[in-house]
Amino acid sequence: MMSAKKGDKIHLRAATYLSPSIPIEYYEMLLQYLEEKLGIYTSLLYESRWEGPHPDRPDPFANNDIDLAWMSSTVYLRLLKSGNKNIELLPISSVHHHRKGEDCPGYFAEVVMHRDLKDKIKEFIDLRGCKWAYNSSESLSGHIMTLQKLKELGENASFFGNILHSGSHLECLKMVLNKKVDAAAVDSNCFALYMDKHLEARKEAVVLESWGMLTPYPFVVNACMPNNLKKQIVDILLHMHQDVEGAKKLAEFRVKRFAKICQTDFENEQQLIEDTKNLSLGSVYY
Repeated sequence: MMSAKKGDKIHLRAATYLSPSIPIEYYEMLLQYLEEKLGIYTSLLYESRWEGPHPDRPDPFANNDIDLAWMSSTVYLRLLKSGNKNIELLPISSVHHHRKGEDCPGYFAEVVMHRDLKDKIKEFIDLRGCKWAYNSSESLSGHIMTLQKLKELGENASFFGNILHSGSHLECLKMVLNKKVDAAAVDSNCFALYMDKHLEARKEAVVLESWGMLTPYPFVVNACMPNNLKKQIVDILLHMHQDVEGAKKLAEFRVKRFAKICQTDFENEQQLIEDTKNLSLGSVYY
């Protein structure tokens, strides 16, 4: 935690690995809200190449480079499994609007295809031989859930005619819309927020299936963060939807509210990772 000398405001250094799929403005909004409520300064590191801290790079938590990070749940579980003692889970996550959603933290994977395939493709099995895109091997919604679906069907990566690695959910969605691939599994919030801003895309994209609910988005903090600050962040976000301005800001990003979570909420994903550890999509980088 950075504070140059007594009397200075706390400087909270945050990072997101989930943009551009989740708009960077969402994380800026949350940090601005925390600034106003806590009387602190914040800064935001934007890293789009990976879903979380890269295993072959210095640990930004161990190096005390960041205080809080939004990363994929798959990366969070990888850090835990490695015995990383420099991270801690904040017991809070976001509750999102979704037609199948329950009123609890989590999200879905939308199997999205172009409308031109609507008459030919009625269910996932009909995608045999198609061109498929995925965002990252450390993504639950984009990669692990696809492997699990193939396993349930008694299939493997050869089910698809071609597989492309896009680098982000947003790029997967654009590849479907531009007919560079036939289909992809896309984070439901990435999909919904993009459709909100691109009305013409609603006519082109069809959701074939929704997989979930999936593991909540983890808020990961540096283990060195003072307990009182962790508690303040959690309390402020838990009550954000009860503040008129806070609720308005959340609604812009299809967030209902924040709610409590715990480590057991990640057990199902850990089992999925174990069940699919010997499977791989293999791909050509786009």
